[in-house]
Amino acid sequence: MPTPVKDKKSGIYYVRVRVPADLKGIVGRAEVSKSLRTRDPSEAKERFAAEYRKIQKRWASFRAKPEPLP
Repeated sequence: MPTPVKDKKSGIYYVRVRVPADLKGIVGRAEVSKSLRTRDPSEAKERFAAEYRKIQKRWASFRAKPEPLP
């Protein structure tokens, strides 16, 4: 599992995750990055876990095929 990435200049942690190859066309990028808005390593780990779950959930919804109406 990926871990939080610390910015060298500001010290703020970020989520940086590569987009799976099958979703690059839908997402439009090769990498997703978002600030965790903290400099505390333990807080960054907690926030990272929550954001990573959100990203994985979004990708699962992209992969889900819409069911046809009866």
